[in-house]
Amino acid sequence: MAELDQTTVTEPRQFTAADVAKYVNRQVVEVVIDPKTKKPKLDEEKRPVTKITDIAVKAEEVLDFAIRGSEVTVVTTDGQKLTGNLPVQAA
Repeated sequence: MAELDQTTVTEPRQFTAADVAKYVNRQVVEVVIDPKTKKPKLDEEKRPVTKITDIAVKAEEVLDFAIRGSEVTVVTTDGQKLTGNLPVQAA
């Protein structure tokens, strides 16, 4: 009988909240501030100009998480459900 090579059998990696928080970002809408006047920039219709920024999720914010394949889903303490992708591990 052929023996099973123990080096090829690996257990699934166990992740913590701090591990999965690295791979998930939240999108936040920010008002663009004019550096000279320190007031919000306005467009032609006198509405504030905004931009969308990605902010990293902190480990303290992670209430629970689930990993399905290479995708991680995180539920934050404020109730948001965010997703991210785990890096591909070399075999």
